[in-house]
Amino acid sequence: MSEHELRTERPEEYARLVRRGRLQAIETDPPPLWLRNFGRIIGYSAITTGFVLFGLTLLALMGRR
Repeated sequence: MSEHELRTERPEEYARLVRRGRLQAIETDPPPLWLRNFGRIIGYSAITTGFVLFGLTLLALMGRR
């Protein structure tokens, strides 16, 4: 989560971290490009598999009638 997102989505937590001086302690680098791409591939594969299985289930149910 970026600092801007933290500031807008969780203002109390952001203020507490700034007050305690811990904001820089939890700062990390963004994930590498290969990891983001790998996650996208896995995510899209899971969504596609779900839609295919849902379609096949509907097809099987319609074939029974």
